[in-house]
Amino acid sequence: TWATAPEQNADRFEVQRSSNGRDYKTIGSVAATGTTSTGHDYAFEDAQPLAGVSYYRLRQVDTDGTAQLSQDATVTLSGAAIVAALSTYPQPFAADLNLTVAAPTAGAATVDVIDLTGRRVLSHVLPVVAGTTTLALPGASSLAPGAYVVRVTLPGGAALRQRIVKE
Repeated sequence: TWATAPEQNADRFEVQRSSNGRDYKTIGSVAATGTTSTGHDYAFEDAQPLAGVSYYRLRQVDTDGTAQLSQDATVTLSGAAIVAALSTYPQPFAADLNLTVAAPTAGAATVDVIDLTGRRVLSHVLPVVAGTTTLALPGASSLAPGAYVVRVTLPGGAALRQRIVKE
């Protein structure tokens, strides 16, 4: 699942998957709403997920043919069950940052934002459910513009990382 900010001339979202983080194939497409004054939620289910680590990204194609790629989302599958996954949106972000976390068990997750010098600049303990949880990251708007890494440590100790950019 993913959510958009208001859209302008959006035609479709192509869902792309890679087993190595470099070579992507389009595995499906979702029609975009077009032009909207509010955000919109979308969903796509990979009918044939790969075992192990997979990388997913979106290719947003506008009505004029221009396209933009999202950041990668990493998903780890054990057989057909999701072990853990993290995605962030919007990217880049100006004020609010949302995290979508897939966790195998419910409990408290530690969310740290780390700057490029390795310094932790934000830290929160937030609840997650077994399955998918979407969270707004408190304090994201106070970050200085630049690149960071968000690290989510799940109940049980699995750690997920995603690069984020503050405008």
